Amino acid sequence: MKSWLNWVGALLLLTGSLALADRAALEKQAAAGNAEAQYQLAESLFWGKGGPQDLEQAVDWARLSSKQGNAKGQFRLAIQLLLAQGAKASVENDQLGLKTLVQSVPGLKKLSAQGDADAQHKLALLYLHGLVKGKDDRIYMLGLKEAAELLEKSANQGNVEAQYWMTFVYKKGLLGKPSEEKALEWIRKAAENGSAIAGYELWVMYRRSENLRSKLDEAKPLLIAAAKAGLGTAQFQYAIALFEGTFGPPEKKGGIEWVKKAAAQGEGPAQLLLGFSFIDGRILERDLKEAYYWLSLARDSPSREEQVNAKVYLEKIESQLTLDVKFEIQQRVKRFEPKKTLATRNARLGLARALEEKIFLIRIELITILARQGNVNAMMKLGGTYSTQANMAEALRWFEMAAEKNNKEACAELATFYHARENRDFSKSIKWLRKGAELGHIDCMYGLGTFIFQGEVKGAKPEEGLKWVALAAGKGDAKAQTWLGLKRFNGDFMEKDFPKAKEWFMKAARQNYPPAQYRLGKFYSEDRGKEKHDVKEALKWFRLAARQGYVHAQNAMAVFYLDGVGVEKDVREGYRWLIISRSFGMKGVDATLKKYENALTQEEKQRAIISAAQFRPQSFYDPNGGGKEPVAVLVAKLPLKELMAKANQGNADAQFHLAQRYALGDGVKLDSVQAWKWYKLAVISGHAAAEVARQKMVKAQGMTLTQVFAAQKLVRKFKLRKN
Repeated sequence: MKSWLNWVGALLLLTGSLALADRAALEKQAAAGNAEAQYQLAESLFWGKGGPQDLEQAVDWARLSSKQGNAKGQFRLAIQLLLAQGAKASVENDQLGLKTLVQSVPGLKKLSAQGDADAQHKLALLYLHGLVKGKDDRIYMLGLKEAAELLEKSANQGNVEAQYWMTFVYKKGLLGKPSEEKALEWIRKAAENGSAIAGYELWVMYRRSENLRSKLDEAKPLLIAAAKAGLGTAQFQYAIALFEGTFGPPEKKGGIEWVKKAAAQGEGPAQLLLGFSFIDGRILERDLKEAYYWLSLARDSPSREEQVNAKVYLEKIESQLTLDVKFEIQQRVKRFEPKKTLATRNARLGLARALEEKIFLIRIELITILARQGNVNAMMKLGGTYSTQANMAEALRWFEMAAEKNNKEACAELATFYHARENRDFSKSIKWLRKGAELGHIDCMYGLGTFIFQGEVKGAKPEEGLKWVALAAGKGDAKAQTWLGLKRFNGDFMEKDFPKAKEWFMKAARQNYPPAQYRLGKFYSEDRGKEKHDVKEALKWFRLAARQGYVHAQNAMAVFYLDGVGVEKDVREGYRWLIISRSFGMKGVDATLKKYENALTQEEKQRAIISAAQFRPQSFYDPNGGGKEPVAVLVAKLPLKELMAKANQGNADAQFHLAQRYALGDGVKLDSVQAWKWYKLAVISGHAAAEVARQKMVKAQGMTLTQVFAAQKLVRKFKLRKN
């Protein structure tokens, strides 16, 4: 054993010597003006590879490499300047960092295409964080697909950081279906190749997974390696494992030594545990001064949980210490500087570990540069971003700049803003509506037309309003089509024409516009001239609108079931729809509910109330879709028999929507077991939303284990049918 350890020691010394020799060789080549060597030296200094870590020197060498056009050197310089890592935070450094970052992208793309694994990894990080310009309609948006493809290429060439990121790729399913197995495979590979943070996170994945918790021994060596490499979080986790006896008998003494190492690096949980241990006195000798010191440090931890727990323990012991002693300890606390190891420092360095807020600000600055250069899409992006942040002064400034460049979407945004009650400036709203309409914006056409028709625009005649609405309707706007349908139906300012009204309603209803579907339902429910009423057709359109949350259609559904019009009379179902319509704001429902409640048993009423509470509207509206409905929408509207047939054939959308019908009691008897079965089959068939919907349904309906087991049995017995 001793000879083996000597051999390992000699190998480590040799490896260290080689690394130092590499650093010395790089310095020599870099000093001679080799741009790639200058970049490699900057990278080595930044991460502390092959010698001491020196972020400021890394900036200096990256700057020299960048000046010679080395794309990786440009990346290194830009990131350090923007994140103030080795450089002071300043406007000048931010501007240079942004400029250099933009310059780096073409070169990184070229190197990536040539198979440079390092460049592929760096470019992938830029895509992941939305720092690549992209096409005009996707300015600085996250490029997850591009990032995943680059990471895969880089990881397969042995880039350890890329291997680590492949875990994220497979967890999110960026290269196909999500795969926990592949995610584990890649993070293990990264850990085995020396990534301390990968070793730590692999351990966490094993501890959190019910399937993997029994196999913790597999992750043990990698956790220990990460702890010995100096990663503070890994040191604390290893300490906990020793305390709990995860690998055998508990080792309290060994565990506390690792707690001390992590606490000295500033790890809040370790400081808290160390402070408590000095109070407890079972592992360490009781020492209230040391306890007060470490708990005071934990109280300043970023974690709210550590702060609260530290305060609790401090309150228990502070009365046992004199004011002088506490003052002396507080001075010591102020002098505390975490003794972070290289591994811990690196875990917080670089673009991959930057705070989301900082990345967001960098992205905004990049978009601002484009906007100032006259890019209208960038102006719109800024307007939208500032609007979501409620910084309306900036939002309006950018929207107005885009509108002046004839961007019709900007005109619509401005018109909406100035029409809002809190910002009301009707003349400005009309100004931008008119400009947007003239540029062809459909919503502006409709809005301008209706305002004119209502006499709210001075000097404009109703004919002009009708013209704008008709233009919008002709371009497929469902609101305008429904408006024209009503005018035709009522003979308002134009000749009453039922067939023409029906035609307009139908155009809008085929876009799944609920008000039009409701109007069409009303049209079919009554005699109109030569056309006789058609109850089944009316019920179809009422149901479609009701399922989308349209309150008048929901009330109509209640009337149909209560009166037995077009359907078998069903007071409980009618009662259910009345409750739903009331929850969506229908007035005057209480009297009708009271009228029918005596016709139901207490159990029937309770079931109707529970079922109504489970109702969730589904939006199928496809603006300006011209009736070309998405496949999923068409499936959702299928009659039950056809939906069941498609579900039995393995159609994921059909299985999902069939599950929803069983979960809501929509056209079928409410049956959570059947709903669970079809949700699970939809999950198996690859439906993206089915798993979440299944979990919500189980919780909402309070399914018992017996019910779940019964559903699982149905899933196991299910067999696909060809026809």
